[in-house]
Amino acid sequence: MALVAFPLFCLITLHSFWVILASFGILAIIVAAFDGPLAAYLLNKFDISVRHSGVSLSYNIGGAVLGGLVPVTLTYLIDKTHITIFPSFLLIGFALLAFFVLWREKPSTINHY
Repeated sequence: MALVAFPLFCLITLHSFWVILASFGILAIIVAAFDGPLAAYLLNKFDISVRHSGVSLSYNIGGAVLGGLVPVTLTYLIDKTHITIFPSFLLIGFALLAFFVLWREKPSTINHY
């Protein structure tokens, strides 16, 4: 995501239906590659006694906070800066953050059973 977000958002500004469709398709594949193993990753982060609560609270609170604030913040920033590809900077930032967090991750030692 960090490598392709900026070029894909630049392509989206070309206003060609097929280019936009292809750009969003590539972005969707990248997001799916991250979201696919996310459930298994989150399940491995919590002990079985608190797994449902831990996964549901961490995932849903994070989703509510970011899902609620990011669109408003990006709309404001695009309006103030007139940079229509500003969302690509956010994607690059979060992709780099996820990369470094996962890179430093140690193998899980939680008892899964």
